[in-house]
Amino acid sequence: MIRRSLPIAAVCLLCLLVLSGLAPARSADSVPADPAALTAAFRSIAESSPRVALIEYGESYEGRPLLCAVVGAPERIADLDGLLATRARHAAGEAVDAPLVIWIGACVHGDETSGSDAALALLERMASAKDLATLETLERCVLL
Repeated sequence: MIRRSLPIAAVCLLCLLVLSGLAPARSADSVPADPAALTAAFRSIAESSPRVALIEYGESYEGRPLLCAVVGAPERIADLDGLLATRARHAAGEAVDAPLVIWIGACVHGDETSGSDAALALLERMASAKDLATLETLERCVLL
């Protein structure tokens, strides 16, 4: 049981380090990204990185797109249908070799902007970083 929790702990630690230490510092007069800028940034990152797929799963009350970034190893992102089928078999009780899927609820309340900015910083990092910890995380996990 402890062995299975180690990857989760490592991913949580990586996310905390990324969000706390690697996000760009803000100047005193900077403002959080607005929804249009966030949408444009998420779309740009998804178009430029084979590690990222962007799913538009709905629309907000104000007509803005609701997006979910799926981040993982490029071969997993290229075969999202296969990943979903594997996860369904796992949910049905079949023993399968499947990546850990981690949901990051970065902006659960629309009036709390820090989650959106943190999600963007994490997405930028996971979409492009080449360090061993990031690459191993992408091999073992899929981040949503």
